[in-house]
Amino acid sequence: MMNLIRRITLATLLVTVASSSLITVANAQGGYQNRDRNERRNDQREEFRERVEDLLGRIEDGTDRLRRSVDDSLDDSRINNTNREDEINEFFREFEKATKDLKNRYRSEQSVQTEVREVLDSARSIDNFIQRYDLDDAQDEWEAMERDLEQLQRIVTAAERRNSNSIRR
Repeated sequence: MMNLIRRITLATLLVTVASSSLITVANAQGGYQNRDRNERRNDQREEFRERVEDLLGRIEDGTDRLRRSVDDSLDDSRINNTNREDEINEFFREFEKATKDLKNRYRSEQSVQTEVREVLDSARSIDNFIQRYDLDDAQDEWEAMERDLEQLQRIVTAAERRNSNSIRR
């Protein structure tokens, strides 16, 4: 009888040790999987940040090229040295301020919904002016800018859906 109790006790002890070992190994593997998943998410976030930074840089550079192109077009037009020229210059100042504000808030990891809307609204003013006064020389630059602004809008829309109306870097 004593022998039977020892065997049962030994078997129970072995099962307990084996179970503990398996649980420890399983937890360790799960930890690695979680860590890998977190690293992938961090890599994706970093890639997203880089893409947005690149996009904001292209918008900034494109604004400079577009402004020069519009200035050149206006110099050869009947609008040169008129209130209309002052109007487009004001539109560009507003657009540049809006893009600068957007970039600053994005880099400080704050919500940028309002700034994106301001950029898009001020871009509409520039678009209306270019269309109204048929500034052909500036049209190519404007089309490149529009593509970047459309991409910005898509990013914002996707982020709003994903983050419950909150865009953060």
